[in-house]
Amino acid sequence: RGLSPRAGLALQHAAQAWALMHERDHVQPEDVQAVALAVMGHRLASSDGLAGDGLARAQDVLRTVPVR
Repeated sequence: RGLSPRAGLALQHAAQAWALMHERDHVQPEDVQAVALAVMGHRLASSDGLAGDGLARAQDVLRTVPVR
């Protein structure tokens, strides 16, 4: 299974909050990276009921997808 559109929105909102906490009114790729593991790990674990597996899958995605 993959991430749902709802997970994408959660990632977007978390990145926006992260940027705001760092006194910026825009999101940078580093903001997404900072929160992605927590958001994706949670959403993937929720989809299959395996917290450790969701975290490992999220780490794989972050390791393999280039930041532009």
